[in-house]
Amino acid sequence: VEHKLDAITKIVKSNYQSGDKILFFGDNGEKDPTIYLTAVKNLTLTNAEIYIRDVRAETVEQLTAPNDLKKLEGINYFLPKLIYSKNYLLYLMN
Repeated sequence: VEHKLDAITKIVKSNYQSGDKILFFGDNGEKDPTIYLTAVKNLTLTNAEIYIRDVRAETVEQLTAPNDLKKLEGINYFLPKLIYSKNYLLYLMN
């Protein structure tokens, strides 16, 4: 967790300019929601958006969000939409 937060902090501090929009993409398989919320708060990123893909097995199989999905304020959740094309498997936000 600390390693990821440190990496985000380094990248933002060396590249971010006031007014830039920062998009965080991750999944709820580990700690991405908490790490991204902490980064936004600690770095005072007023123009940031967080997108978290629900990767729980039941969600991926059904492509619907179960009612028990624990949502954190300030995070946009999305479900995977699978597209098969030749040798590629793509996940798209819906």
